[in-house]
Amino acid sequence: MPAFTAQDARWFFGRERATAELVERVFERIGRGPLMLVAPSGAGKSSLLNAGLVPALRRPGGFPMAGADTWPVVRFTPTAHPLEELLDRTAKVLGSDPGIGVREVRERP
Repeated sequence: MPAFTAQDARWFFGRERATAELVERVFERIGRGPLMLVAPSGAGKSSLLNAGLVPALRRPGGFPMAGADTWPVVRFTPTAHPLEELLDRTAKVLGSDPGIGVREVRERP
């Protein structure tokens, strides 16, 4: 079964607690580096992110920080070079070079 998308959020139920915990963890990590969601293949990671976290960010009051509803969302598959892929996708979303390279990200996430 393919992962739920943000458009499927109304059908993504029963994961409210997991979504709330993820929102809280993301909020706690702001300015402190990345947060990784790790689980076995098929466990629902993509669905939790796409149909849980993203709609929470877009919903007024769904995230405990003003302006979160306008944050860009960068989706990517890590590939063999995850940092390069992240920087490339981020540049596309921002419409410009993020001004940081793989080396800087490795040294200071």
